[in-house]
Amino acid sequence: MKKEVLLLTLLVIIFVGVNYSWMDAWVAKELSSDRVVVIDRIVDGDTVKVGNESIRLLGINTPEKGEHFHDEAQRFLTNLVFNKTVSLKYGKDQKDIYGRTLAYISYNGIDVNKEMILNGYANAYFPQGKDVNYKKYFEAWKTCVSNNVNLCEKSVDVCSSCIKLKKFGKEEEVTFENVCNIDCNLKDWGVKDEGRKNYVFGNFVLGRNEEVNLNSAIGDNNETDLFWGRNDYVWTDSGDTIFLRDDKEKLVLWDRY
Repeated sequence: MKKEVLLLTLLVIIFVGVNYSWMDAWVAKELSSDRVVVIDRIVDGDTVKVGNESIRLLGINTPEKGEHFHDEAQRFLTNLVFNKTVSLKYGKDQKDIYGRTLAYISYNGIDVNKEMILNGYANAYFPQGKDVNYKKYFEAWKTCVSNNVNLCEKSVDVCSSCIKLKKFGKEEEVTFENVCNIDCNLKDWGVKDEGRKNYVFGNFVLGRNEEVNLNSAIGDNNETDLFWGRNDYVWTDSGDTIFLRDDKEKLVLWDRY
């Protein structure tokens, strides 16, 4: 009996010794994944500050300064979290290339990042790859589109139902087609990805039943040459979203892969 007890004790000691480093790392990760802070400054719709620390909201992207709905997004986020105690949860990477903390923010059980999408002040944005919130945030975007609010408000331009997306993906090609029997002037219409890259058409007419490949021209600076160029990749391997908006910034179409 004593031998069995000694053997069992020895096995427990070995098990704990072997697994201690793994358990220690797991506990440390879990304890550091949530952090409580007070937000004392709102930089814009997707960035806040705690003291000198900048915190970039994960999973979303809001309009830059000077863009449509930038100010509204900033005000909405201010009303949600300014001077309030919130919880931060980190994603795969805790910092971005600019040194900002990357986090999902919750306040009183509310997913703040998701609320920005639902209310039409942000689009879903996952440059680091899909995570646990990917599906949830795109469902929020679909709800926003159904509700027709803010960034999700649909275009009523006569050509909004004519322009369709024929080809789009990480192969770096974007092809639109005009399926109507009318010519469509796309002047000041804009094409945008999930992040900051965008292209605005000049005085370009897409004729009836014609199509245009936005990557078909190289360096000509003509109306079908996206400014970022063929060799400066836009659409990511991990997935991306395209948005087409009319000259009044209303949503014509969107798609993702």
